Amino acid sequence: MDARDPDRIDLNLLKVFAAVMTERNVGRAAQRLGMTQAGASNALRRLRRIFDDELFLRTPRGVEPTTRAAEIWPGISAALGQMRAALTPATPFDPCTVTGEVGIGVTEIAELVMGPAIVRHLQAEAPGLAPRFHHIDRRDAARALDDGEIWLALGMLPDPPPRITRIFLRRDPLLTLVPDGLDIDTVPTGPEDGPEVLPLITLDAFAEAPHVLVSATGSAQGVMDRALADLGRERRLLAVASTLPGAAEIAACAKALLTAVGPTAFTIARRGGFTVMRPPAELNPQPARLALMFHRRDEGLPAHRWLRTEITRLARTI
Repeated sequence: MDARDPDRIDLNLLKVFAAVMTERNVGRAAQRLGMTQAGASNALRRLRRIFDDELFLRTPRGVEPTTRAAEIWPGISAALGQMRAALTPATPFDPCTVTGEVGIGVTEIAELVMGPAIVRHLQAEAPGLAPRFHHIDRRDAARALDDGEIWLALGMLPDPPPRITRIFLRRDPLLTLVPDGLDIDTVPTGPEDGPEVLPLITLDAFAEAPHVLVSATGSAQGVMDRALADLGRERRLLAVASTLPGAAEIAACAKALLTAVGPTAFTIARRGGFTVMRPPAELNPQPARLALMFHRRDEGLPAHRWLRTEITRLARTI
């Protein structure tokens, strides 16, 4: 008989597999499951025989999954999630009584835009639920959801695999922060322009001014650089910063322009030292799209459904 016949596999073995995948440490996985380390090691030996693979290799820090383990993990994770959802009692979810922590993976911009609103909302509606924001690389969101490190991911996120759902929450324009003391030419406003219309920087002024770019990878090519290149132009890049707060400090001190997603630009400007303006119309930068991602294995859980519904609503009211 085939040892991999689903009818013959002990589901507790799959729970051990999932815990080790998440913790990357057999001892911590055993603690998480309330079992001895010897029991967890024995379960791994049985799993290795079933899958005819080492599954996990020892490292100085714990263990790392083999290629085979990484291949079977999404299916096992989804199956365990569906089983949990099926066994969850169908009682009304009351956010006022729920307690615990929830992991939310965020990019830097997503945390600046959504973090304060999420915390305020949970304080009011679910005071026992504490968000734990994890900084994630946008390309690593699917893996973090697969591994159970986070429940939700927020950011400008790439196309996910089929097992991950992505919902676009909002579209925000790119805006340019002009530091106090830097004179910049703008397009004259007409009588039809109201006081709420942001000044529009001219193309020549934008290209000639010094700029600070935010790039977590250190790349010196951003959206604006590519748009300028399409017009046969380039800008004067003064510095590349790894974080937005760092970029804002550099731009303020060096009297350089900084282009950011709309809500973050206004957040920085409210602290003083900058005026928010529109980048040149000729560049026609595409709006940034903030997305929410989650694993399909979790979508039926009442607490998960409530939280993602609330975050979706919050994103559209900020």
